[in-house]
Amino acid sequence: MLLHRPPPARASTRSVACLFALLGPLLLGGCETLSSVNPFAPASTSAPPASPETALADTAATIPYVPEIRIDGPEEYAAVLRPLLEKASRLVTLADRAPTSLERLRRRAEGDVERAVKILRSEGFYKGEARYRLEEDPTPLRAVLAVTPGPPFAYGAYRIRYQNAPVPTPAGFPATAADVGLTSGARARSADILDARSRIVARLGNSGHPRATVLDQTAVADFAAGTLSVDVVVDPGPAAVFGDVRVDGLSSVERELVDDFVTWNRGAPYRQDAVDALQKSLIGTRLFSSVVARPGERADADGTLPIDVRVEESEHRSVGAGVAYSTNTGAGVNTYWEHRNLLGQGERLRVNLKVAEIQQLLGATAAKPAYLRPDQTLTGEVKIERDRTEAYVQELIGSSVGLERTFGSTLTGRLGLSAEYSRVTDERGARTVQILGVPASVTRDTTDNLLDPTKGARLTFATTPFAGVDDESALSFWRNRLTGSAYLSVDEASRYVLAVRGEIGSITGISRRRVPAHHRLYSGGGGSVRGYGYQLIGPLDDENDPLGGRSFAELGLEARIRIGQSFGIVPFLEAGVVDESTLPAFDENIRYAAGIGGRYYTGFGPLRVDIAFPLNPRGLDDPFQFYVSLGQAF
Repeated sequence: MLLHRPPPARASTRSVACLFALLGPLLLGGCETLSSVNPFAPASTSAPPASPETALADTAATIPYVPEIRIDGPEEYAAVLRPLLEKASRLVTLADRAPTSLERLRRRAEGDVERAVKILRSEGFYKGEARYRLEEDPTPLRAVLAVTPGPPFAYGAYRIRYQNAPVPTPAGFPATAADVGLTSGARARSADILDARSRIVARLGNSGHPRATVLDQTAVADFAAGTLSVDVVVDPGPAAVFGDVRVDGLSSVERELVDDFVTWNRGAPYRQDAVDALQKSLIGTRLFSSVVARPGERADADGTLPIDVRVEESEHRSVGAGVAYSTNTGAGVNTYWEHRNLLGQGERLRVNLKVAEIQQLLGATAAKPAYLRPDQTLTGEVKIERDRTEAYVQELIGSSVGLERTFGSTLTGRLGLSAEYSRVTDERGARTVQILGVPASVTRDTTDNLLDPTKGARLTFATTPFAGVDDESALSFWRNRLTGSAYLSVDEASRYVLAVRGEIGSITGISRRRVPAHHRLYSGGGGSVRGYGYQLIGPLDDENDPLGGRSFAELGLEARIRIGQSFGIVPFLEAGVVDESTLPAFDENIRYAAGIGGRYYTGFGPLRVDIAFPLNPRGLDDPFQFYVSLGQAF
């Protein structure tokens, strides 16, 4: 039985062109000559009183109900609208708090109708309509928000008019919809129109006009044609060129460091993106707790504009420690001391000490930012290391030097030179290895967080040619690795995140037997395929010790589910294979594992506890592996 069906609220009630104010004061306009109807005005949603024969008695303590959103339209429109409607609907979000009367339920539904109409308009469905109804039959009571989107409006004309601008309009000034990211004929979304407005100011700011402002923006909806045309009035402001960089707040950091990150010359046309890049680079040094870079308040008569940089220095020294544990490799402790301003220009020195059951390491890394150019860092490392695994025992002294350069905000390239002297004991016995390498890599990283990413992807290709000698003869081989991971937030709050990781590697130019054991490829253990012993996936010798291989492949999948603010659970599946040949064979030697983990989220990253089980174990594999560490597995 239908209890209540008020008249629909419409996104527009007249099929005529209408000048309207888009999102309140952001777009100014009127309807003086076209119509008095405003498509963005709140819709009338008052419902007639319920009649005695259809009204549900308001005498119950609460009115429990089941919310439902029905969208009468193509699935592609429903896919766009449903998440927005569900998030905005009080019927949905307050369903577990039943109202105490039918009248309060009606008010809740009427508010949903108003919000639904606003969502329809903001998504370009100006002819759409919404209504609610309460249905008692079949039980339980259903509160239905019924939405009919109608056909979407498309962008019509997009016109930009400049006031106080040079004639002719200078190159670099946006003039068309395409210049500001709009596509003619696309669905006319309010958010896209506002983004286009911001892009106008940004484009002008990167074309020598730091004071550009939008004076007015109006839109005309043609309900007969189903189009939305936009007119924007812009004052570009006076042209400016870069002047002096004025820095305030430096204490122990030398002024030269700031100058090293400046990418423009005095007298060059002003570019806002260059100023933003300076601010980002200074923040990236970790020398400052606050950095603000912006144009000065006043330009000289010739248009020269100073740039003001205000900084607050942070502490430059820090110490830290971390712990890790797994059932196969045992416990380990890693400590460090770091100085981030060693000589006054942001030089970093970090000393690490790692003590674990299978590895002991003492090392130091150094970095000189803005080396020869603002986007380049000089790096160096020295280390003394001892490893004792089931695959090999090694004692090593190594060093490396390299250059690291960023290309934009997501791409990083590295090129270096490494040298090592080691004593290695493997299935062939003990031997001395002296070897040089030329490591090179390129990384693309679009993730949002280093230790706990929720969206984006990482992809790294690393290659190193090696040459040297051991006790037998000369060595020469090439090692390549491709590693990728991707992250997808299922919900807006990133409480549900799907994560996938894959890696493949290959060694060419030499037989497996001749490859020094610590340079071979292995799989198994934490950070690899959980559920199997450290390095135990792949070929084994007669004593079931791992031999490593010339190729390997791994795949991992996680579902990261956050519970409350501080806790989470992570079920996962992983697989890996190691092969003696230069390319892995995806055959019966692939090892599979599954597990579940707990996460405790801290301010510096999640604390990770995992338990994993081999799905196709061999006789030597333990029934499970247990891991404790900091940060996500990948």
